[in-house]
Amino acid sequence: MRRASHLVLAVLFVLPGFLGCSYTHLYGEIMQGVDLGVRHRIHVVRQPKDQRQIGSMIADRLERAGFEATAGIGTSSAPDVVDVIVSYEDHWQWDMSNYLIALRIDFRNPKTQELLASGQSYRTSLDRKPPEFMVDEIITTMFAGRDEP
Repeated sequence: MRRASHLVLAVLFVLPGFLGCSYTHLYGEIMQGVDLGVRHRIHVVRQPKDQRQIGSMIADRLERAGFEATAGIGTSSAPDVVDVIVSYEDHWQWDMSNYLIALRIDFRNPKTQELLASGQSYRTSLDRKPPEFMVDEIITTMFAGRDEP
């Protein structure tokens, strides 16, 4: 009987830890009153230390959505006329291998820096996905319920 109670206690303490390893949070929104459909030229500001080409993945996904998208380090690498500046933050974690735990993408007005749209994907180790998948799910969620241009 004592052995069974130890087993039950062990399961009660260990199981939540395993369940806690599997968590996904995804959101994306375009701010009220903003029409990204009229803003066709987008520049993704690539982080200087981005060795994984996340900025290029974002630009590629936006091109597939019908935008004219470029990517480069800093705003000085942007074309002369840009309707939207996109920035991102990628957070990586180690769990048997390095993986992307969180990615946030922000769309801003290039002149005023006003936030136009934002999205984030957060995936723990057991729900990990490749960076391309996370970029796609964020952009898709941001435009959910609206026609992509």
